Amino acid sequence: MNTVEVLADRPPGASERPDAAAPPPGNRTAVHRRAVRRIASAVAVLTTNTERGPHGVTVSSLSAVSREPLLIGICLQHRSASLALLKESRTFAVSVLAASQTEPARRFADPGRPRGPAQFDVVDWEPDPVSGAPLIADALAWLSCRLTATVTAGDHELLLAEVVEGVARDGRPLLSFGGSLASVSALEATAPPTGRTADPSADPTPVPPPREGETG
Repeated sequence: MNTVEVLADRPPGASERPDAAAPPPGNRTAVHRRAVRRIASAVAVLTTNTERGPHGVTVSSLSAVSREPLLIGICLQHRSASLALLKESRTFAVSVLAASQTEPARRFADPGRPRGPAQFDVVDWEPDPVSGAPLIADALAWLSCRLTATVTAGDHELLLAEVVEGVARDGRPLLSFGGSLASVSALEATAPPTGRTADPSADPTPVPPPREGETG
């Protein structure tokens, strides 16, 4: 059985949510939110190039949406500066972080970090071949993406993007779980459900699919 290991508390700058502790009796909304926060999700750094230079932000709302065409989805808060920049550039890169990469995750979730090229001074990166946006070195996967649609979803906006290039590496993913960064002690392959055959193009070791860490 896999064990979830908490690696770090919530990233710097992330506010304490009212549902972080056990909710008071009768507060059903807080109970529901606390339950939703038990969904483990992959942590990634989303980067894009703008007229003011490159920009990056940590997200944990990344999910696979479609295989044909190959689409992913990311949710960002309406008030997020990153949302406006992504809509402006229309192209971006995704670095899916490995379990050892807590520092980049915290760096790009910190609202007090420098803006423009300076925010990448303390991380190793290389340019995405499609958008030129920074890709975080040693990430578990790199995705080159083109924005195709946006959908309003409550207090967030869902971005749908086509994956035009991708690179994957072996390793354990960095996760967001209960408001903290976490990892699993091991990953094990599982057989497909009865009546289904395995997808030959799929990674034989399943990785949990994947919130935006900043508000400005």
